[in-house]
Amino acid sequence: MPIKHNSFTINYHNHVNVITSKVVIYPAFDPRKPGLKIKDYPGREFLAIWDTGATSSAITDAVVQSMNLKPIGIAEVHTASGNHRVNKYIINIRLPNKVGFPEVIVICGNIAGPAEVLIGMDIIRCGDFAISNKDKNTVFSFRIPSVETIDFVKNPFKENPLE
Repeated sequence: MPIKHNSFTINYHNHVNVITSKVVIYPAFDPRKPGLKIKDYPGREFLAIWDTGATSSAITDAVVQSMNLKPIGIAEVHTASGNHRVNKYIINIRLPNKVGFPEVIVICGNIAGPAEVLIGMDIIRCGDFAISNKDKNTVFSFRIPSVETIDFVKNPFKENPLE
């Protein structure tokens, strides 16, 4: 029986240095709760960067303020600019493929550029993450759950890939 998975692909139509997507952030809730109505939990769309160098996901203070989130504790984070103590929050995140991650613990911090959410390895490790750059065109694809090992050594390209 085939494995059911959810995927999305973003084609940037040029080379990019930062992988981004839209995500929807919700206040934390348990989606398995009987009688739950998603409309009772308003979400907001934000621009997110995907960062394989980040251990966990993060949000900016603007997200905290717009979602009226309350801190659940303090985390010590280690960045290129040094060690910092930051607030932790708990949220739900929905990716472009409509897959949701409930009750994700995130930190609040600065994120470079226009993005207000950082998707870290806590989410990326749950699926298959691929980036290609053929013909100066960056394409980013993500699927969950992971369904195969992507290995360019064991599965090299065809001698003539256009055949």
